[in-house]
Amino acid sequence: MITQPEVEKITEDCINETVQNDEEYGAEKPLGLFGVLDEDLISTFIQHVSKNKEIGVPSIRKHKIKADVFEDIGPDTLCGEVEDLIMDNAVEPKPKKAAEAKKVTGVQKVQKVEKVQKVQHVQEVQKAAEAIKTATASGRKRK
Repeated sequence: MITQPEVEKITEDCINETVQNDEEYGAEKPLGLFGVLDEDLISTFIQHVSKNKEIGVPSIRKHKIKADVFEDIGPDTLCGEVEDLIMDNAVEPKPKKAAEAKKVTGVQKVQKVEKVQKVQHVQEVQKAAEAIKTATASGRKRK
């Protein structure tokens, strides 16, 4: 789970990556106060928050968030509201159980092939032994 201090840092860092400003960060301040004033800057800010692997949501233990959760933000949106959106919508990455299951399945396939090969070998040995037994029995009958 993502924490409140991490969310604050994401929001602040993404603002600073979007625009240069000297304003001290605060959750009660609107994005516009920092210079995030037009659609292009808002879009850039959203991209940083949702996609930037160094400072955005993905930078926190590979969490993810959909950019469309920010579709209603604007210059009047408070930083605290952005933080709330991140807290409510950031999701942890799914465990890699599927990949591990595939590895196990791969190992199981190899084991199954080895077992089949052993059974085939035993069958071949049994056929050879039967052939020898039959040939020996035939040889004894001829005498």
